[in-house]
Amino acid sequence: MKKNLSFLLLLFLTVSLFAQTPKKERVKAFRMQFINEHLALTDAEKEKFWPIYNQFLKDRKALQKNRPKRREVESMSDSELEQLLENRLQVKEQMIVLQRKLYLDIKQVIPLKKVAKLQRTEKKFRRKLAQKARKHGKPRD
Repeated sequence: MKKNLSFLLLLFLTVSLFAQTPKKERVKAFRMQFINEHLALTDAEKEKFWPIYNQFLKDRKALQKNRPKRREVESMSDSELEQLLENRLQVKEQMIVLQRKLYLDIKQVIPLKKVAKLQRTEKKFRRKLAQKARKHGKPRD
């Protein structure tokens, strides 16, 4: 009963938060609620986990901004193609370094079982977010 009441309170707070905040803030709040719930993070774990994870998200976003834009391959010279392919590989390598740093930092603050579940939880979150966007007739960002 106590668990159901807690869930209803969390649901109510999430819904009221969604109604009052801009899209990015709603997504951030939904991500936090989703990951907290699926990893079953304790309050102590949340306090240590979220600063590390938020920094990872910020760094990942910066990396993605540097990702080479898609261009029509047919209209590119060989030197442009070489540069494009090299840039793509560099971004992928940097992403792996970033993910490794996240892993090394996160495993210091939450149990390894929860670390192992994080990647799958992120995929589930992205699917759920895409589902919500389709349901509301909005294109994905």
